[in-house]
Amino acid sequence: MGDVELVLSELAANVVDHTSSPWIRIAVELPGDRVAIDIFNQSPAHMMPAVEEWGELLEGTRGRGLRIVRALCSAIVVMGDDTHTHVSCDIAILGDSAC
Repeated sequence: MGDVELVLSELAANVVDHTSSPWIRIAVELPGDRVAIDIFNQSPAHMMPAVEEWGELLEGTRGRGLRIVRALCSAIVVMGDDTHTHVSCDIAILGDSAC
């Protein structure tokens, strides 16, 4: 479960550190062979870097957490508008060493 905890903590920390959202909602589901994570907050979705860039963000500027999330998740989608952001990602469960 270490990978799941790491992804949850990195995504939640990003909301706390980089937005002024007064709340965060976290949902975790176990649909079969994966863990589905959804993070919702009250900040503009356009403030998030494009998912395609998460693996390329430079160390020391910002993005270490997003690089970690990108490396651990098999699918990531960022949705939202000018007032809300929703990040959805999946982590594959691998046999006995599940996340």
